[in-house]
Order: sequence, then structure tokens, then C-alpha cells
Amino acid sequence: LSGLASSTDAILVLANDATREEDRAMAFGLFQTFTSAVTFLFFGVPALLTTLPGAWRPSITMWLMYQLVLGLLYFALVLTVRIPECAGEPSTDAAAAATATEAPAPASEVEAPEEDVERELSPLSSSARQTQEVGGTPGTSRCAMWMLTMMPMYSQLELARRNKNLRCLYITSIFLLFSGDLTFDLGSQYFRDELDLTRSGTLEQEQTISVLTTLPPQLFVIPATAFIGYLAQQWGSLKLLKVLIPVSAVMTSAGVVMAIFPYMWVVPLVCLTQNFAALAGNVPLKHLVAEAAPRGRVGEAMGTLGMVGQAISFLGNAVVASTTPIMYHYLEKPLWIYFLACGALTLLSALPIQSMADLSYVEEQPGRRSKLRAESEDVANPRFEAEAEAEAGATPNHRVVPETVPARARIRILAACGR
Repeated sequence: LSGLASSTDAILVLANDATREEDRAMAFGLFQTFTSAVTFLFFGVPALLTTLPGAWRPSITMWLMYQLVLGLLYFALVLTVRIPECAGEPSTDAAAAATATEAPAPASEVEAPEEDVERELSPLSSSARQTQEVGGTPGTSRCAMWMLTMMPMYSQLELARRNKNLRCLYITSIFLLFSGDLTFDLGSQYFRDELDLTRSGTLEQEQTISVLTTLPPQLFVIPATAFIGYLAQQWGSLKLLKVLIPVSAVMTSAGVVMAIFPYMWVVPLVCLTQNFAALAGNVPLKHLVAEAAPRGRVGEAMGTLGMVGQAISFLGNAVVASTTPIMYHYLEKPLWIYFLACGALTLLSALPIQSMADLSYVEEQPGRRSKLRAESEDVANPRFEAEAEAEAGATPNHRVVPETVPARARIRILAACGR
């Protein structure tokens, strides 16, 4: 529970909101770069210093106090963050002024249908309103509270169901997260088995393994994430993800090298390949999820991705706990099989995104939404519709409402446009 707030993507969502749309692909890479650098400085370097011969070895209590201080510093820094309203997007007043200039309809005629549309599209807010109107009986109140508790999950699942792009990205993340979580959980035991340290290893060898599995990957992943962010900015995150998935599959399968060459110097190489394999899910995939989310629901979409990750982590632990004893019954050192299987699963993650078109940000159209976000909006924005109709030569009174909008909401939008 202590790591819940610091392990979520809330800070990443804030970084997304504070960045201009055309710079967000690079920002996602730089976010992972600075995260890796902070991890190396505050965790890797102290761990290395305490394992040197003759170094001072702090007790577990001191390590916990050090972690507590870092946690308090983290929340203190969060309190200092000040993000301007609508950062990275046109100001609300400017957007409202532009909309009023293009479509000078009375506000009272348009605002009411939009409120109904929001109620139609957001089951969570609708449920909250209903809960406020519920009577004071204890049974009804408990039922309302239970519904409020379950509605966020329902809303997230409904968002994935109605949004094809998000649905494809979530399925891709399932394969990537399952493969990465499985190999990460087994890494320490795998190295000790192949080096015969499980039964006869010394304290110095155990410390050496710990250092080799953490420091080199943390150090080399810092420039790698910045480079991945640069490629996402130049190529587009979707194209980069399609290229990285086969590379990640090969790097995940490269863990089998430890079974062929069971030497100490192979340990950091295998850990490095596993960390590089995780870059596909950390930079381009998360950026695509943020771009595919409807406007105003980026946090909800990223939260769904985190929920999927937690479920996959639990499933991975269950698979390891149930299958590893069986494999040890037939083989002396069977863990290398997991790396080959996870490499195949990583390769399968390329299938769901093949139906997605190249929907990266269009640089030559400043101020316009990315194509990916444009296809993901729950409700069409009259301002962007008017611009598109003007380019196509359509009459300004002709409005096209996306099919993703429910029927009753679509009727209200068309009625508002008619007035």
C-alpha cells in the first residue's frame, strides 16, 4: 500500500497534460529517462557502495528509514507542482470564444443537450447524481455505495469496449506485461540455478549477483529511453511499437543464453536485454493509450492500463507458482523454457495493433487534435467539425455525429445543431 501512489501513472498523466500535443511522444521517453536516472542515483548507487569490501553495512531498519525519507520527499515535491489550467491545450476561454464566433447559437440551447450527453456517456457521474438522490434507508445506502465502488471499473471496461483503438492497445499490453512480469519474477532464481548458487553460494556471490542484475540495466536504460522517445517523435509511436515488438521478442528469448553460457558476466547482459525488451510497453504503448483516450479521460485510460497490469501480475505469479514445481520434477534446470515461451507471447502482441492505421500527430496542422484522438472522441467537437466541413466544402449546417455516440445522445446533438 505504501507504494500505491508512487507506482501508478498519475505523474505520467500530469506530464502528458503539461506537454504540448506535438511533443508528447518525446516527453514519454524523457519521463522514463529521468525516472531511470533517479532510480539509479537513489537506489543503485547506495546499493553498490554498501556491497564494496570493507564498506559500512546499514541495518534493515536504516534502509527502511531511508525509504521513508524518500517517500516523504516524493509527496513534498508533488505538492509543489503547479500546472496551469488546460496546459498544453488551447485555453478554455479562447476555445469558447472561437466556438461562439463560428457558431453563434444561444448558450442555453446547446448546453442542456451537452449536459445530457455527458450524463449518457459517463455512467460514473450519472450514478453519483443518482446516489445523492437516494433515500436514507441503510440498505439502499449500502447498495448505492456498492454501486459507486463498482462503477469506476464498469466505466473503464465500457471505455475499452466502445473504443477499438484502446481495446487493441490493452490486448497488446496483456501480452507484453505478462511476458515481462514472468521473466522478471524468475530472473533471480534463474541466475542462481544456472550458476549453482542455490545450495552452495556464498554471501559475496549473492551480493555480486544482486549488483549485476540491477546496476548495469539501470545505467544503460537511461540513454535508451531517451533514444526511444526521439524515435517516437520522428516516426510516430504506432510505427515504432510495430518495430519494437519483434525486437522485444528476440531480446526476451535471449534469456536462454544464460543456460548455454552459465557465467557471471552473462548475468548483466541478460538483464540488459530484458530491460530493453520492456521499452516497447513503457514508452510508445503508454503514449498511444494516452492519445487514444477520449479528451478528459486520459487518467481513466491510463488507470485501466494499470489495472490490467495488476491483474496480469497476479496471473503471472499464479502461473509461476503452479507450473514451476511440475517442471522441476522433470528437469533439473527448467527455467530457461519460460524465456522462450515469453518471447513467443511477446511476438503475438503485434497482432492486435495490425488493424490500427498510422494515427500519429500531424505536424502541419497546428492546434488540431491528433488523428488518433480524433477517432477516439466520444462526442464530436463542433469547432473541429466546422473546420473539417469548411475544408471539404460542406454546408455549415450539416453535422456528422460519430456512430460511437449512443442513439439518444446522437439525437440530442443533432437537435442542438438544428437549433
